[in-house]
Amino acid sequence: MRLVRVMNRLCLLALGLALVGCFGGSGEDLPKVYPVQGTVTLDGKAVEEAIVTFNPNEKGARTAAGRTDAQGVYKLTTFNQNDGCAKGRMTVTISKIESPTEPDPKTGKIPPIRSHLPVRFSELNNSGLEAVVEAKPDNTFDFKLESR
Repeated sequence: MRLVRVMNRLCLLALGLALVGCFGGSGEDLPKVYPVQGTVTLDGKAVEEAIVTFNPNEKGARTAAGRTDAQGVYKLTTFNQNDGCAKGRMTVTISKIESPTEPDPKTGKIPPIRSHLPVRFSELNNSGLEAVVEAKPDNTFDFKLESR
């Protein structure tokens, strides 16, 4: 049940980012963002295709998100691809979810959603991950996750 909620939140985030990209305006009235990048590892190994989300602790501020590549490297996007994140204190969530769409050939049922990371890292109130984005051109945050 918890994974379903996480998946719903990720879908809403993706939709929100897409709408901002389509209807974001000229950029003149948008808040300033600063480049943010880093790496995600689990038990010392790079995590590919994880969603890294910086959730602002300040009301009214915008969320930024990025996807890790094969080396576990991510760059955040708020308005335009890889533009960064607003400054401030952020609660970070990281998830990597597999949502099968094809039925299992043996059972004929669609397998359940599966998280490739411990679920706690995808929970806003339980991730234990924080970052403070500063008004500078090089904000780097590496997240070394442990499965235990």
